[in-house]
Amino acid sequence: MTMIEESLNTTNVLLGIMAVASLLQVLVLIGAGIVALRFYRQALKAITDLEERQVAPLAASVAGLVRSVDGILGDVKDVSTRVARQTERVEVAVHHTMDSAEGVARRAFGSAAPRVIRFAELAFGVTCAVRGLLKRRRRGAR
Repeated sequence: MTMIEESLNTTNVLLGIMAVASLLQVLVLIGAGIVALRFYRQALKAITDLEERQVAPLAASVAGLVRSVDGILGDVKDVSTRVARQTERVEVAVHHTMDSAEGVARRAFGSAAPRVIRFAELAFGVTCAVRGLLKRRRRGAR
């Protein structure tokens, strides 16, 4: 064998070793891919089970609470609307009553005031006259 043949044999052996190494690398990568796929499926199953056991009941509870809160808020809105209407009606009634009372007071005071004033003047005059008479008697008794 010549040197070139030996060199080609060496090259061929090295190429064969590289081909086997490449084949082994491909097999290792395929094996790693299969293992990764199994881990992914197990993780996905665990997440799905966790969701079914924990998240789904919690979501149902939260949805029930939201419906309850919505119902309560609707009731509160209805009550506040009724209270606002009743308050408005009471205000109107109070204003009407106050206006009526004012009118009655004006009429009563307008017609009774002159009489009350005359009566007060008469009472004052009588009181002054009685005091004057009592003072004279006291002076005369001395």
